[in-house]
Amino acid sequence: MERRDLIMVGLGLAIVMVMAFIVKPVVTGKPVEIGVPLPFLPTPTPSPTPFLRPDTSVGSSTPYPTKVTTPAPTPWNGSERRVGVIAGDAGSQPRRSVMESENLTNPTEPAKLVTYANISGNRSGRTESFSIPFPYWEISYTLRPDPDRYIANLSQPTMGGYSGATAAERMPKLSIKVIDAAHPDQVIRTIEPPGGIDPELWKRNASKYDPRPWSEKFYETGSGKTYYFSISAQGILDYTIEVKVPASYIGRF
Repeated sequence: MERRDLIMVGLGLAIVMVMAFIVKPVVTGKPVEIGVPLPFLPTPTPSPTPFLRPDTSVGSSTPYPTKVTTPAPTPWNGSERRVGVIAGDAGSQPRRSVMESENLTNPTEPAKLVTYANISGNRSGRTESFSIPFPYWEISYTLRPDPDRYIANLSQPTMGGYSGATAAERMPKLSIKVIDAAHPDQVIRTIEPPGGIDPELWKRNASKYDPRPWSEKFYETGSGKTYYFSISAQGILDYTIEVKVPASYIGRF
């Protein structure tokens, strides 16, 4: 082989070694693995792992959801509740009534009842709203008619007294509307004394003709509702309304 040929072969090998040991490591960043260290080759510096500083600004963190626990209602302990009457307001005039058959069930009637709420007054008005958390309850009510059933209408006074007077008879009446407080346009029931109020008849034979107290039964499948009573009273001295429930409900509802 001639000298010129040897020079060409040497140059080719030199170019291959430069590409393999110098150019490739610089481009790829990885050293050539030949088993022995080569001091003349550059050692690639590993890229630093980026450090992410936590964001400590106000409101940047996502709060964990808080579990809200609703306390269980305290069962009724049997204490009678007094419900006040708001004077001078007989309540709104509801637009429709809920038929009793819409919410009737037929549980066995209890043997013993206790008073849950008591309402007393002597004029028209509406009661405070109050909860009745029972599937079965009764309204027991009574009244005392005003013995003076006539209202005098005096004419204009004159020098000698009054020019004349007339009297109008005022018939005693009592009406109780049971209204769902959440839906004031719904009358659950309108309660009035069956047969009207006739104190003259009652006086003849109280044990036979006096129906007081009257009672109305309620079977409310959606127990736990809040109600108020709209009361219209005329010609009576006073009335008493009691909400009664089975004694077995104490401590259960």
